[in-house]
Amino acid sequence: LLFSCEPLPGALEAAWALYDAGLLACYITRRPMAVDPITRAWLATHGFPPVPVEHVGATAGETYFETCKSTVCRRYGITHMIDD
Repeated sequence: LLFSCEPLPGALEAAWALYDAGLLACYITRRPMAVDPITRAWLATHGFPPVPVEHVGATAGETYFETCKSTVCRRYGITHMIDD
């Protein structure tokens, strides 16, 4: 199911515009690390720019929110984040 989803209209073009401008540092997802291979394959299959992928979710409910997206932003020096 995860792999069969299509990108939102304009998402690929927006990602490349940010990448070309030097503004796309990484992809951050709330999904758990267990789906990392699927996430990376999906991005590659759809032609998204090659930047790191950070998974901040967990499979255990009690640790699901242990790491937040802003933690990853600080790690990369990101000052602006676009989220859905």
